[in-house]
Amino acid sequence: MNYKNTDKSGPSKLITVTGEISCDDVDIISPHEHVLIDIRNQFTGFEEITLRKQSEQKVTIEKLGALSRNPYALRDNLVMDDEELAEQELMNFKKEGRVMLM
Repeated sequence: MNYKNTDKSGPSKLITVTGEISCDDVDIISPHEHVLIDIRNQFTGFEEITLRKQSEQKVTIEKLGALSRNPYALRDNLVMDDEELAEQELMNFKKEGRVMLM
């Protein structure tokens, strides 16, 4: 699916780290993405006594409900530091024809 800038009342150019580009050259923009991040300093742990042991476990699909209520409760949810995985994901992003990451 390709989305073009049809609202001509807004800006016609975007300023990027590599210079200006036309809004017509960009399809989908997903703002505030993190390729690598480490915010473990914001870790809170689960407040519920029955869940506290889980605070040091890996993110799993079974924990998504609890994480939706407190994304800072699971230490593993607060870090993305695998550079090889990040590179693979960025290459997949590029293969899909995406040109902008914010």
